[in-house]
Amino acid sequence: MRCKAWNKLGLVIGASVAAVAATAAATPAYAQERAYSFNIPPQDLGSALRAFARASKQQVTFDSKAVAGKRSGGVSGSHSASDALRMLLAGSGLSAERGRSGVYIVRPAAAAQPTPAASAVPAAEDDASDASDISGGSDIIVTAQKRSESAQKVPITLTAFSAETLEKRNINDVKDLAAYTPGFNAAQFSNGKPIFAIRGAENTFSAAGATKPVGVFVDEIYIPRFSASNFGLFDAQSVTVLKGPQGTLFGRNVTAGAILVQTREPSLTDIHANARIGIGNYELREAGGYISVPFSDTAAGSITLDRQVRDGYSRDIITGRQQDDADSWAGRAQFVFKPSDAFKLRLSADFGRDKNNGRSLSALTLSDTDRRTSELGIAQMFDRDIAGGSARMEIGDGPVKFTTVTGYRYSNSFEIFSRSGLTWQKLTTGFQEMADEREIDNAFSQEGRISYESDNLNLIAGVFYFDEDSKRNYRKYRFVARTGALTLNNTYDQDVKTTSVAPFADATWHVTDQFDLTGGIRYTYEKKDARMQLINRTSPAASFSAADSRSWSEVTYRGVATFRPTNNITLYGSYATGFTAGGFNTEADVVAAFRTPFNPERSENFELGVKTRFLGGRGYFNLAGFTTKYKDKQEFVFNNLTFVGNIINAAQARARGIESEVGFSPISTLTLSGTFSYLDTRYNEFIIPGSTPATGNDLANSPHYNYSVSADLDQPIGPVRLLANASYVHKDSYFPSATLRFTVPSTDIVNAQIGVASLDDRWRLVAWVRNLTKEDYPLIISTFSVNAEWLAPPRTYGLRLSYRY
Repeated sequence: MRCKAWNKLGLVIGASVAAVAATAAATPAYAQERAYSFNIPPQDLGSALRAFARASKQQVTFDSKAVAGKRSGGVSGSHSASDALRMLLAGSGLSAERGRSGVYIVRPAAAAQPTPAASAVPAAEDDASDASDISGGSDIIVTAQKRSESAQKVPITLTAFSAETLEKRNINDVKDLAAYTPGFNAAQFSNGKPIFAIRGAENTFSAAGATKPVGVFVDEIYIPRFSASNFGLFDAQSVTVLKGPQGTLFGRNVTAGAILVQTREPSLTDIHANARIGIGNYELREAGGYISVPFSDTAAGSITLDRQVRDGYSRDIITGRQQDDADSWAGRAQFVFKPSDAFKLRLSADFGRDKNNGRSLSALTLSDTDRRTSELGIAQMFDRDIAGGSARMEIGDGPVKFTTVTGYRYSNSFEIFSRSGLTWQKLTTGFQEMADEREIDNAFSQEGRISYESDNLNLIAGVFYFDEDSKRNYRKYRFVARTGALTLNNTYDQDVKTTSVAPFADATWHVTDQFDLTGGIRYTYEKKDARMQLINRTSPAASFSAADSRSWSEVTYRGVATFRPTNNITLYGSYATGFTAGGFNTEADVVAAFRTPFNPERSENFELGVKTRFLGGRGYFNLAGFTTKYKDKQEFVFNNLTFVGNIINAAQARARGIESEVGFSPISTLTLSGTFSYLDTRYNEFIIPGSTPATGNDLANSPHYNYSVSADLDQPIGPVRLLANASYVHKDSYFPSATLRFTVPSTDIVNAQIGVASLDDRWRLVAWVRNLTKEDYPLIISTFSVNAEWLAPPRTYGLRLSYRY
């Protein structure tokens, strides 16, 4: 397997080197004063500068505040890059200078002295969907500290993706982010149970009485249930994955990390629209579109739609039904009202609907040798509706601003699947266990905060409120091998109401121009009112109803010291704590297990990191080392003899490792990038009543090594641009459970795209392929009566045409 991995890595690196050699002779480090073809209509200046960068393949940096409210008369015809840029800036009071690295720097015309390109804010701040990958994607503007900052300046270990990077990597949903994010592992137990692990911290709890340690947020609105947390990124402007405890600034305090999705905001200045259609193998058909229209100088709206249909790449050879198919709808509508710089209102509403015929869990002893077939003999299904809305209001146009964020999330999912990998008709011993799961979740959140910014101090203080009603009906039933007799038929009816209140404050003191101190604190109070009813149809005497109520509270905090010896180097050290509230085993088989709540999970994280840019902004290198300690880590313990599981606390656990990201543009049309992570985890103390202790075991879903290598080419050739990229991703083997000592094998995946686009990027035609080498690797391994696996998608490919206005 190792040899195979290195061979694939060699193929990608060889292709990258060949691309460099092929283009280096014809393209210098930055283009000379050659003529380019421009067709940039009159529009707002920020959009015009980004169109110039695409047409000329030049790097341009500018401060979004400097171009705000300014318009450009456009430029058309054949011109040198310098002349075209001069025409675009005419009458704006701005001028452009070219640094030694070849980067154009836009600044007020009165400014005489040159500055390093990396000190300017890139185009990504104004619209991350147009962020240039020539910068390596590292200067995306993020809100990791509840304010807009360059990712390279934030003293937090994170991985950020622009909309263009998401498109180039063919990242379709949240779980796809893991391939290119150091320290993040994504797996899946079933369609409604994605498994997100950051630095070894995760849980696979589906019970309504549990809370997850990895938080997913859309436009700052928390997604509370696992069944709703993996969704399409069809209209994302940027995505940021934060690593480690987020115990200060983010509602629903989490111990492992947070995934922040920012959607595209309507433009107040111009009409923006795009559309795409695509086809692929397994009868893939996809279509999507976006339009943003200004209604006036103060109001604008947008609509996004996305549709995908695909046949299954697996089947049940008993029923003949396809499995692992896809059928989804999604959309979002937004409205922005900004009558002045002192007031802004943003409203958003979204919906999603997806369904399929379930997963293909394939027994390793199947008579049919095709690993993508199953013999389950039942009609599986997954059906999910997601909807929500948010209102964000910003008041203030000075050092003091007030922001409120109101959100509502709804999800309704229903899934029928076999937990065992073989039908009872072919089992010789044991049983086939089935699951019917329905979840209906309603969650309301409200955050109000006030911020203050000055040359010496940035301060944020506020209160977060969260109210959730989660209803879950879970039926578990077993068919005995050979006879099909029903030996277990339990229904767990659950209703958990959660209320959380959390005041918080976070401040950064700019001690000097180079040295910052940051401190934050949050007090979290959380209460859960839980009710469950067990209906045991095979042993009615074991049925029961119970209710309980508990509350927990915790103070979490962080401290960060940041030193920037130059504009291109950020050094930081941090200490942070996190808290995940306790809960109830609302899928217990005895009332005592329900009435014994599990304790909150607490974490503390020590971290040192460095973020750098070099060669005038053409390269970046980030490195972080961390140690995380857990107390009362929440774990699901499954008894292989009784096939009953409950959530308990592992007394102590720890994770430590390093994470790195690097990128470099040897020429303006080519970017090479890579990621690397090493993770060492261990349960320091984990005593399991009535079972073998797990002390000394690795944490679940914690591969030791994870790395990726990518190459991106965007080369003008006559009237078009050649687009190409290739990525290689390696993930080490890992244990999927705290107690079960079988491993998910290591994987090596190659993805690629090649296509053409117009010089102004109005249209693109791209052919793509995922899992080029047809690697068969499992999303999850099952041991219910028989060893079985659910494989990740096989090689898929397609053709996509897009048009942008």
